[in-house]
Amino acid sequence: MPCDRRTTSTVETMMNREKTELVLGAFGAVFGLAGVVMGLLGYSQANRSLVLARTSERRALDAERTARRLEVNQLLAEAWDFLGGETGTTFILNPNRDERRLELARRLIQDQALVLEPENVKAHRYLGVYLYAKGDLEGASKELCRAIELDPTDCDSWWDLDRVQVEADGAAKRAPCTPTLPNQATVAGTPSGGGE
Repeated sequence: MPCDRRTTSTVETMMNREKTELVLGAFGAVFGLAGVVMGLLGYSQANRSLVLARTSERRALDAERTARRLEVNQLLAEAWDFLGGETGTTFILNPNRDERRLELARRLIQDQALVLEPENVKAHRYLGVYLYAKGDLEGASKELCRAIELDPTDCDSWWDLDRVQVEADGAAKRAPCTPTLPNQATVAGTPSGGGE
């Protein structure tokens, strides 16, 4: 059955009217949603001072943590220099070493750095190195184990622990160490998990 112009025009008009109603309905929904959002924004504006205060508190805490971390890093850098720095082993094993430097390192590490950040891996490692230098193999082992427990990937702590345990073996008394790692059972002194 052929379509006449009037039928086509009526169908087009109806389709246009439906499209218009859909578009208006969509606009209504959008404007309704916008009203809800505006209401929420108005509510947020009323509480803006509270949000700003909390944000300021967080920023102040972050700044305080950053300042504390920088201070601890500076203390540990000084302590490492007193322990002999990159030539630490040579300095520590030297019988003619300056004991005052060791004591300054201990004060920086134990009395300052660990007070500011008790969970600092380097501080525990450096204290272990200090105790090793003083001949306290058990104390050194304990501090190095603590460093490893805090960061099992810290190769320097593993290396120093091995050095302490080798010397303890030579003294016929192995320094006890079994760091507890997060995803592992007890480790018997080596990163591989065995005591081989």
